Amino acid sequence: MDVYTVLDTYNVELYERFRAAGCDLTERHAMASFLGHGTRNRPLLGFVKRHRSEDPKIQQELNIALGYHVRAGNERGINLCLWAGGDPHAPAPNPELGISEDMKPEDGEERFIGWSAIEEAASHGHLPIVKRLGPDPARDDFDGLYQWTRSECIVEFLATMQPPRDLTRILSSQLWWLSDRFPVTAYRSTRTIEAVLGCGVRWEETDAGKLASIRRSLLSVADDHLKAIAVRLGRPDICAPETYHELLRTPRMQERLRALGLVKKPVTEREKQQVERGRRAEEAARLMRQYDRETLYGQVWAHPVQEVAKSYGISGVRLGKVCRALNIPVPPRGYWAHVRSGAAVRKPALPRLG
Repeated sequence: MDVYTVLDTYNVELYERFRAAGCDLTERHAMASFLGHGTRNRPLLGFVKRHRSEDPKIQQELNIALGYHVRAGNERGINLCLWAGGDPHAPAPNPELGISEDMKPEDGEERFIGWSAIEEAASHGHLPIVKRLGPDPARDDFDGLYQWTRSECIVEFLATMQPPRDLTRILSSQLWWLSDRFPVTAYRSTRTIEAVLGCGVRWEETDAGKLASIRRSLLSVADDHLKAIAVRLGRPDICAPETYHELLRTPRMQERLRALGLVKKPVTEREKQQVERGRRAEEAARLMRQYDRETLYGQVWAHPVQEVAKSYGISGVRLGKVCRALNIPVPPRGYWAHVRSGAAVRKPALPRLG
């Protein structure tokens, strides 16, 4: 008799008879299908609860069913599976994806068994379900949860138990979903990434290859997303300055950031000199409205600078700065001692201002 037909009887005694006769009620994941696509087969739930501890295949069917209910957001089904002994921390295959437990990985690849119910809940953004399933730092890969969650609320909840550890791994995954390789969806927001970066863990990465990979992902996101992330990473308490500069140093990235107004175009030495000349000319023009250049020149060579400064109500230091800005030569150190001794002194001509 077909396994589905047996399970559809809702008859516990029949389940027990077929199991005792050696029938595999987990064949083709029939048991998981019944448990995961409905909540009415209470006899099957009771049967599973009794035998799961002695039969790993039945336990796995229950875990698969729990995953079905998590993806559907069915809290009633979740509670029933947990009551029967479903393990939200254990990885379980998803038969709907066509991934079989006996599929062999390629050389060098790790075998993918499946996601746990907690990982499914995090990836679908179901915060109440995540809380109900109870993440445990001792049993769950929290960095994996940070990697695939679509909700900043889940990030904030997880951070109360264990903050992120490998931010490079987490950012790589989050940016992969954010990039323009996918159609526009409601998920394409930087809120989750900003929540991860706001967990109080400073991002420090020295591996040039990993940073290059993240840089490529950043270059593939929309301008508003790039701007939001770059501004957040620019804070030294969030991202180490060395990591930040290495991440954003390439010409293409600098061009994107300049277009967004986040960095300025590099100034050449010639441009610096032009700016400095303009600043000096502007300062000189301002001072010319306060001081007569020829008069001031005559005063500083007729009397000590300190005396001249008092007549203007300023300090000698300030008057010296005014003279330098207006290109007015002032007497050198020891000049007035030479004057008092009757020695011959030379008074330089007033040079041009420009």
